[in-house]
Amino acid sequence: MLRIFFIVVTVIAILNSIIIGPYGFSPSPYPAVTVYEKDMAFNGYTLYSSLAGDKSMGSEGVVYLVDMEGNIVHRWLTDHVPGDHGHLLPDGTLLFSGVVNTGPSPGGGKGGVIQEIGWNGTVLWEYSDDRMHHDHFRMPDGNTLAIVWESLPADFSGRIPGGIPGTEDAGSMWSDAIIEIDRNGSVVWEWHCHEHLDPEKYTIHSLDKRNEWTHVNSVKYIPAGNMFNGRESILISIRELDTVAIIDKGTGDIVWEWGHGILNHQHDARMLDNGNILIYNNYENDDSLVKTGGLLPHSSVIEVDPRTGDIVWRYDIESEDGTIFFSCLISGASRLPNGNTLICEGCSGRIIEVTPDKKIVWEFTNPCYPVSLKGNSVYRAYRYGPEEIDWPEDFLSPGHNGTSLPGPSAADFAGSVIIRAGATGLNMLYHIKEILEGF
Repeated sequence: MLRIFFIVVTVIAILNSIIIGPYGFSPSPYPAVTVYEKDMAFNGYTLYSSLAGDKSMGSEGVVYLVDMEGNIVHRWLTDHVPGDHGHLLPDGTLLFSGVVNTGPSPGGGKGGVIQEIGWNGTVLWEYSDDRMHHDHFRMPDGNTLAIVWESLPADFSGRIPGGIPGTEDAGSMWSDAIIEIDRNGSVVWEWHCHEHLDPEKYTIHSLDKRNEWTHVNSVKYIPAGNMFNGRESILISIRELDTVAIIDKGTGDIVWEWGHGILNHQHDARMLDNGNILIYNNYENDDSLVKTGGLLPHSSVIEVDPRTGDIVWRYDIESEDGTIFFSCLISGASRLPNGNTLICEGCSGRIIEVTPDKKIVWEFTNPCYPVSLKGNSVYRAYRYGPEEIDWPEDFLSPGHNGTSLPGPSAADFAGSVIIRAGATGLNMLYHIKEILEGF
């Protein structure tokens, strides 16, 4: 009966997306930029890639840099499908994580390789570990933080209550560790979830599988002198536990944790300059279904003061004048230098910039629809100002800035409406599963 219900809901979602596109967007992927208020936006360049990969240029993936009008001003061709994203270093080098076909994959976010890719596409540095997933972070000293899956000791996993009996992965459960890698490829620091989290406190939902316990999906370095505790620390998001936490890097202790009962499958926790923490909360817990008037819940972006636990800023469906703001998976947000917030609504491939009073001043939808159920999904996006990166000299020279490189044509993404429909149906199916599991 439950399977029939899933099928019916999925068919409805597919038909709906064919007619009006997911969540009200037109099935046509063009134009990419639909809102641009020059005087209110933080003008710069936006970096993103299609989560499913992009073979339109003959490579496994393409990382795009676009201007405020959506023109492609630079791109990097990659040998790997994104696993899951890339971001720019201050010298203009791309730090990119890609997917490999070996190693464990108990949940989404598979990675396996981190590369530094120069402006001209040359791989300058590479580190491989097929347990890596989701996120990476370059530290000021040149070392790199990464997340890796690891199998829990049998005696420990047996202490974790909940879940469907017998659904372990070959009898084991997966958790996570954070590793720090130096320029020579050596692991110089590591931290293991099971050594610091109480299994009796963090249980598995009764309808969930027992193959994975924590599912860390973001990691950020917090330097000494920060406004929270002044100590060198690590900020992580633990999706399956609906928790974000700060680790004292010196002692390994968790010195702050927040979100259980408030967050739901969140992504991309990051500390702001004011000491607050910005989080993309994929599922709102409070009267989520009531606000949307039906099956669909909504997401939110929240800023929390870790010193008090208070939410001091929120962007959600009420900020969108009643339109759906929702991504059941992936996604992220970052605070821009002018105080605006760049938000990646990942599953729809939609990137928006909003002011502190929640006005949308820039909106872009990824026009690339690879032949995949992931459609045009974007894991995360970044905005860089003209003075923020040491751009190549000719990049910002007169006549180059704003010049559009050739982009993929509609023919490269034939059948995108059908693929988009399938992705929307999958998104809906996953959401129904979340409802039945009680969020």
